[in-house]
Amino acid sequence: MSVRRFVPAEWQLYRALRLAALKDEPDAFLATYAEALEYPDSEWQTRLNVAKNATDFPMCAEWKREPAGLAWARINGDKPAIASLFSVWIAPDYRRRGLAQAILDAAENWAVAQGATELRLEVTCGNVAAESLYRSAGFVDLGEATLRRGTQLFEQLMVKYLSSQGN
Repeated sequence: MSVRRFVPAEWQLYRALRLAALKDEPDAFLATYAEALEYPDSEWQTRLNVAKNATDFPMCAEWKREPAGLAWARINGDKPAIASLFSVWIAPDYRRRGLAQAILDAAENWAVAQGATELRLEVTCGNVAAESLYRSAGFVDLGEATLRRGTQLFEQLMVKYLSSQGN
């Protein structure tokens, strides 16, 4: 198992994983499958072009060299001590193998290396498995917010306070 950075040339793989995530877990993300399906290729290419930026860390989780999930971490532009983690998803066939924890570890290590002191994320309220994972990894609740316009779903804002030495 491994977690590595996507490179810009992998935009089609990123697109495939992201669409699979949106289809599999429609209530877990800000974007919808229908919206993302309409994005032109240039949108996907542009998204992964930022993979070269130090402030972004698009991750591909692999199981025995097979793409099995994705996530994205980003340093907050106006608050560089805060890193955000979003788009965390593991394909159903690869769940419960430690890949989600590997993503959390990779994101935390990257955030610490960037000088962040907080790692923040949002999880749809009621997603018990994800909430449990995040709490067991040291995340605590910050409050709730609406997931996206036009929905009755809420998301739990969570934070993990990072030490300067990592884990």
